[in-house]
Amino acid sequence: MKRCIVADLHSEGPEVLVAKMQGQVDGWAFLGDYDDPRILRYILKAVKNRLIVIGNHDYMFARGDCPISRFTEGREDKLKKLWKEYEDEREFVLDCVDDLEGGVVGVRVMRQENSVNVAYVHAALGSTFTQSINDRFYCDDEQESARADNFTKMVENNVGLMFRGHDHLAAILSSNLGGKDIRKEEFISLIPFMFKTDRRYVVNVGAFVDENCYAIHDSDANSVVLGSCKVLV
Repeated sequence: MKRCIVADLHSEGPEVLVAKMQGQVDGWAFLGDYDDPRILRYILKAVKNRLIVIGNHDYMFARGDCPISRFTEGREDKLKKLWKEYEDEREFVLDCVDDLEGGVVGVRVMRQENSVNVAYVHAALGSTFTQSINDRFYCDDEQESARADNFTKMVENNVGLMFRGHDHLAAILSSNLGGKDIRKEEFISLIPFMFKTDRRYVVNVGAFVDENCYAIHDSDANSVVLGSCKVLV
């Protein structure tokens, strides 16, 4: 199965990417921080066979707050008003907070794909919603311990592969099966990166809002492609 994975849209609609991927992928995963509830409505209504994870921005908007970031600056009042108007999407996000494991929606979604346990999260593989949005993988301080903690959680939850957003980076890291020997993997954009069966992997898919970044996970080939739809033809 091929699944296209998108994170951190921040009011950038995915319609062009969805159209370009028509017939090329079997499913989708959206990893949160939609900002504009109209984007979430589009995904819910128009995109088939999708997994939906919510992010810290979505949770804050749904509860009536506004996250402070470069993506909301000058638009705070407009976005807060939109989330009040789009009641169904606001309730959807709040319901996801209580659905930690998630079938196809939630704070995190866990799937078994070709005998590999795969986690889809906005940030970290935490046991609570707070941990999942605050435990940054590429944090500026104590970066090594933050990385180690993520792989420790993968070992504890028997997760072999995790897809995440939040940090607006496209990167692949791996560890051995025990969560040790953590390293950053080299990859080439638009070229399949092959996973090894004796490693665990975290794939940060990059931010869609920045470079229209996305990832395509081919579970049958045991590979991932990281790219940008700005260079799709």
